[in-house]
Amino acid sequence: MATYFVVQTFQQGNKGVLIPDHARQARDLNHCKILAERMAKTSASVVAFSRVGDPSTGEWDDAVVVAKYGDVPAELLEMAAD
Repeated sequence: MATYFVVQTFQQGNKGVLIPDHARQARDLNHCKILAERMAKTSASVVAFSRVGDPSTGEWDDAVVVAKYGDVPAELLEMAAD
């Protein structure tokens, strides 16, 4: 089993539409939270999450949100809560 930590940022596009940037992988939980906080200063919104699973089988648990800043798209938060 492996745990991946990811920070996804969004920029504001035309008419308020949020556009996802490239996701960034963090080393661990603390790095994930720090990176999300830092990136929130230059992004419209940020969501940081972790996922546990087995890369060899492709089986993954649901994402767990560890930090969010700004107006994070509801679809992302719903996926993490399922």
